Parts: sequence; C-alpha cells; structure tokens
Amino acid sequence: MLCRMSAAVSEPRPASRLRAIAPGLAAAALAVLVYATTLGHGFAYDDTFILRSPLLAHPWSLSEVFSGGFYAPHERTLGLYRPLGQWSLVLNAALARSIAGSFDHPAIFHAVNVLLHAAASFLVFLWLSRLPLLRSVAGAAAILWAVHPVHAEVAANVTARYESTAAVLGLAFLIAHRSRRGVLAGLLFLAALGCKESAIALLPLALAVDALLPVEGRRFDLRACVPAVGALALWCLLRGMALSGDTPATPFVENPIASASLAVRVPTAAKVQLLYLRDQILPLWLSTDHSYQEIGVARGFLDPACLGFAAIVAAALFAAWRLRTNRPEVALAVAGYAILLAPASNFLLPVGTIMADRLAYLPSIFTCLLAAILLSGLRSRAVGGGVAVLAAGLLSVASFAQARVWKDDLTLFREQVQTAPGSAKSHGNLGNALREKGELRAAVDEYKKSIAIYPYWPEPYLGLAQAYEFLDESPELLIDTWADAIRYGTVGKRPMLVRALALVDLGRWSELIRLRGEMGAVDPEDPFLVRVDRILHAAERLMRTPTRGEDWARGTVLFRMGDWAGAEEKYRVALHRGALPGDRIAQTLLDLAQCHENLGQPLRAKHFRALAAEAAAHPR
Repeated sequence: MLCRMSAAVSEPRPASRLRAIAPGLAAAALAVLVYATTLGHGFAYDDTFILRSPLLAHPWSLSEVFSGGFYAPHERTLGLYRPLGQWSLVLNAALARSIAGSFDHPAIFHAVNVLLHAAASFLVFLWLSRLPLLRSVAGAAAILWAVHPVHAEVAANVTARYESTAAVLGLAFLIAHRSRRGVLAGLLFLAALGCKESAIALLPLALAVDALLPVEGRRFDLRACVPAVGALALWCLLRGMALSGDTPATPFVENPIASASLAVRVPTAAKVQLLYLRDQILPLWLSTDHSYQEIGVARGFLDPACLGFAAIVAAALFAAWRLRTNRPEVALAVAGYAILLAPASNFLLPVGTIMADRLAYLPSIFTCLLAAILLSGLRSRAVGGGVAVLAAGLLSVASFAQARVWKDDLTLFREQVQTAPGSAKSHGNLGNALREKGELRAAVDEYKKSIAIYPYWPEPYLGLAQAYEFLDESPELLIDTWADAIRYGTVGKRPMLVRALALVDLGRWSELIRLRGEMGAVDPEDPFLVRVDRILHAAERLMRTPTRGEDWARGTVLFRMGDWAGAEEKYRVALHRGALPGDRIAQTLLDLAQCHENLGQPLRAKHFRALAAEAAAHPR
C-alpha cells in the first residue's frame, strides 16, 4: 500500500508534464505563427517536379517508391535517393486531390510543410531537454531555432521539406538512441536516411553526444549503435540498387567547385562556411541563390576568407577542448555543428550546390544552442531572458519577410536578381518566370544577362528560343538559339546530337531530317527531339524567305576588317542557306573558328575547326 502511495506521489501530474514541455510547445506555436502566411503561397521553383512525377498515378506502389520512381526517366540525372521524402510529396498530392479535387492545390502542401517545421521545433526542445542542460537553455535554443530566417526555405518551399522530414525523424532517432531503445532508433535512422542522405551525420552525432554527455557514466556504448549501423548498411544497399545505371551530373552553374581540384574546392568551401556562419549569427544578407558567379572562387589556401575560417576553427576547437569537462555543452555545440554540416560542406565530397540555406537547417540547432548558453551565462537572468525574447522577436520578423519571397516564381526570382545579381541562374530563372507571364522582351533581356555571365548553361538558350518563337524572330536567330540549347545541354557524349549540331551548322537540312528519324527510333521520349524539330521548322521558314544578298561575300569583307561578330553572323547565314560553293566551306569554317576565338568562345572555335577538318577531308 505504501509502495503504491509512494508511486502515486512520485508520478508527475499532467499539469507538471505540460509545464515540462511548455517551451517546446511555445517553439512549435511560434513556428506555425511565423509561417502561417505561406498557406496562401503557390508552387515555386522545383515544386513542379511533384506534378510531373509518374508516382502520382500509383502512389501506393512501394516497389517504385523505393526504386527511385519519383522522377521521370529523362529527369534522373540528379543522383538523389530520397524515397520517403519523395513519397511524402506524392501522398500529399493524393491528399490534395481527395480534399480539393486536384493535385495542383498548394495550400495543402504548404500546411504540411509548416506542421513539419513546427514538429521539428518541438523535437529540438525534447531532445535537448533529455541532455544535462538547463531547461531554460533547451527552451531558448528551440525557440530561436524555430523562428530563425535561414529556415524560411525549408518551411516555405514545398520540395525543401526533405530537410524537415529528415529532421523530424532524425531528432526522434536521437531521442530513442539517448533512451537506449536500439531497435526503434535503428528504424528511425533508416527513415531519416530515406528522406535526405545528409542524415547519415546523425549517427556520429549520437556518438559525440554520448562521449561528451554520457548516459549513466558510459561514454561509448557501441551495442546501442548496432541497429543504426545495420540501418545504414541497408540504406546503402537500397540506394545503390535504385541509382544503378543513372548518370548523375552536377551542373557547373549550380556548384562551380564540384569538378575542381582539392586546391580550389577546399579553400572555396572554407569561404562558404564563413557565409553560413554570417547568415546564422546576423541574417541581414540572406539570398535564395548562391550559384555561379555570385560566390567567387577562393584564391588558394592563403585567401583571406580561408585563413579567417581556419582561425575560427582553431579558436572553436581550442575552446571546445578546454571546456569539454566543465562545460561539455559548449563542446557539443562546436562538434555538433561541424558533424551535421560536414556532408554538405563540399569538404569531404562535392555536392549538388555550392551553398543553400536549407543545408544549414539541422546544423543551426547548435548555433542556437550556443547562443542560448551564452545568454544563460549573463549575471542577470532577467537581462538574459529579455535579450532572448528580443532576439526571437527580431528573428520572427525576418523569417516572416523571408518566407514571403517564396510566394511564387516571379516573386522569388525577382528577389534573386536583387540579392544575387552576379548569378547566371537567378537571371535565367527570372527570364523563365517573365516568359510564362507573357513579358517576352523583359524575359529576353534576363536570358541575355544570364548568358553573358555563363554562356555554357543550356537553360537560358532554351527559354530564349521559346521567347523568340513567340516574338516571331528571324529563322536564322531561331536556328542558332535552338542549336545552342542542344549544344550546351548534352549530358556526356551523345554522338547523334553532336552529328545533328554539325548538320545544323553546315545547313544540311535533308540529312538532319533523316538523323531526326533515327533519333526518334532510338528513344521517342528524348527531350532533345523537340529542339531538333524546332530547328527544322525554322529552317523551312529560312528557305522560304528571300535571300538577303551575298552574305558570304559580306562576311569575308567583315572578317578582313576584324569585325568578328558581323563576319560570324554573315557566314552562319550563308551556311544555313546552303549558299556556299563546296570549295569554300572548309575555309569559311576556319574563318568562323577564328571569329569565335577572337570573341572569347574557345569551345565554339574548337567545334568549327573540327567541322573544317571534316569538310576538307570530305569535300562536297
């Protein structure tokens, strides 16, 4: 009887349990409050992948879910294996159709995104409260994290939910691991990996937490990690099977250091880390785009940014080592941030982007934790609490403003060209949005700005060609632009496309028609077929229009005068019209090569030299 009474007295009351989790509930509520306006947003950026997914027709086909069936075959160039994260989007689409009668109902997607971010905010507190930290520290860290504006992309952009789904499941894994519920922890870790591959860092994080803040005096309990290690092995197997045969490629414009040497990649990655820290400590210069050429490549290991990052790392490591015994939570903040950001840092392996706010989603837990620790160290608790409330308020306002950027494509990309004016991608994206709104001349201007920054990216040429179609530009201009959309859009070696470009440049339209038939027989779904068709359509128009005089003769005069752009235009018109005698073709192609060399286009120059050699060897 006494034992029962004792148990009854010691059992926490519901009210006390509610008070215990009140800071976590406050963090979740603030997350909902800050991002509630996103329910009125549309789809933006990569969200269109959802509406094109083959899985929409059969969302419960688990074999296709786990074999990478989210993308159409011609879109499987990203090398991504995120079956559960992608499945959440497909199921969300099914929910939208059941409620609103259509997949295309963004409010339902945004509502799920906001709830996922709120759940992650609550779990941040729940996990930190399981560690030997002050409850006020755990609460302050969770609240600051919930309203930090670097998370606006994850909360406001539908397809960025890979981060929040991985965070919810990953934090649940950390809680289960801390409670030594091994099997449950292993399943949650596998699920987190199925949402985002960077969740792999959660396992070393769990070990670091055990080492710095041991459970029952045991710093390393490797048996507790056995299920998680098994889950990792299973995920690697499934990922290898699903991506077998795919040809993933990272476009240079997305990550210019992906194919660079270590001597370039590592210092530039260090420079980027300073930007991540800047945006978390003082988020006044946030941007939704950091692609080429917005972030300049570092000038080696002695670059000031690289040296500055090295100094910060050295100071952080020194502080963490000195405080590992007396203040292990500080050491945890340093180690946790480094561990979680490492997979996406471009230090270990190149990733799909040079920098993105979404990649700081989980790592920023530890910058918020460090801020909460520093505030708790103030002599006056009232001052510390007041500063925390003020910081949360300012961050909430900034998050509210940053979330508005993701309202729709036009809003997003107009903001991008303001905050990332040196980015080829931002101008190309704005060109697409303007073209879809019917603002064709403005779209053409943006495409040309994008091409001026980086002339080897196919997307601006593709949009430019479509804009020219609506503007009814000259067939010569259409032919050249559609050809460039092929020229810079090939993935790997495509012999048929290389041959097609040669036939376009030589104006051999009958041969191109035969080649187009061969391409269609090989792959009727080849997206490049449409581009070839548009070239042939423009060629028909070209041959129906009256000749504009002796283009080749004028080109020769301009070439001798050193007017490389004018000569290039006249020579290309003459080639497209088939207006050159056979004995003039090889020399004209060599002149074209020199024009492109002088115009700063070495790849085009190389292409025309190869065509000249072929024409000389096989005169017509």
